[in-house]
This record gives sequence, structure tokens and C-alpha cells, in this order.
Amino acid sequence: MKRILSYLLCYLLWVINGALGLLGILIARSVLAKAYIRLRLNPWALGAVDKWGFLLLGLVWLIFVVACEGYYREGVPRGKLWPRFARVTGVEGFLVGIGYGVQLLI
Repeated sequence: MKRILSYLLCYLLWVINGALGLLGILIARSVLAKAYIRLRLNPWALGAVDKWGFLLLGLVWLIFVVACEGYYREGVPRGKLWPRFARVTGVEGFLVGIGYGVQLLI
């Protein structure tokens, strides 16, 4: 029973990191659009830059989510789920914080 609960916790933490990653994508998309406007580049291309940027960020997010699942799942039998979650969430939170700070500066 303890093993099942450990894996359920693993996937709950995985979903939390996936949601934080989505937040990061939305912030990065906003930063990209604001930077494009601030640089006064071709206004007609903004839509394409926004959509292609979102597509590429989405692919990065998908790779991140798949990699996290395996990383967390392998950490359960080794008893290293929490350190792995802390490491991934710390880096992810740092990147989201940087993105949010840049968004406020632009």
C-alpha cells in the first residue's frame, strides 16, 4: 500500500511541475510579445512570432513533462522523490521568477 501511495504522490508532484511549466510558458509568451513590440519590429509579423514561439515553447514544455515523469518515477524506489522534486521545482521556479521579472521590466 505504501508503494502505491508513493507512486500516487510521484504523479501528483509531476502534475504540479507540469502546471508550473504551463505558467512559465504563458509568462515567456508574454515576454516574447512585449519584447517584440518594444523593439518596434514589423507589426505584421507579431502574430507569426507569437504563434511560432508558443508552438516551440509548447514542445519544450512537452519534453520537460515527459522527462520529469521518468525522473520522478525512478526516484520513488530509490527514496529520492523529494530531493528530485525540490531540485526540479527550484530550477523551474527560478526560471518563472526571472521571466516574471523581465515581464515587469519591459
